Formats: sequence, structure tokens, C-alpha cells
Amino acid sequence: MIIPLSRHLFELIAHDVINWTVPDDFYISVNISPAHLMDDGFIQDIEALRTRLGTITLMLELTERSLIVEPSQVAEKTFNAP
Repeated sequence: MIIPLSRHLFELIAHDVINWTVPDDFYISVNISPAHLMDDGFIQDIEALRTRLGTITLMLELTERSLIVEPSQVAEKTFNAP
């Protein structure tokens, strides 16, 4: 349930920022669940959101638990992303 909710949040963010005027140092911070981090579509979801944000910086918040559960899988997924 958390992954569809996260994807919906990404859609809302992308839709809302279209008409924003923000300073150069503005960023949007998104908390990422361990389940979404490990999902096969995670990298694509983040790339799609990042593209739609334009010049707005995207900051991902990861809990320590996200990285401790399966650190080797997280590292492999991150470094092997297209």
C-alpha cells in the first residue's frame, strides 16, 4: 500500500509545482519508505519525478533502517541504475 501512496504523492508534487515561483535554493524533500526503496520501479519513479520538477532540487530522506535492512541490495540497486 505504501508504494502506490508514494507514487500518488509524487504525482501531486509534480502537479503542484508547475506554477510555483521559487528561489534558486528551493528544494522539495520526500521521505522514502524502505519498501519503495527496494521496489524494482523506484529508480524510474524518482527519475520521472526529478524530470517533472525542472530546476527544483529533489532531496530524498532515507531512514537508517532503509539502509540496514539489506544494505547490499540497496547499494547494488543504486549503483547499477541506468
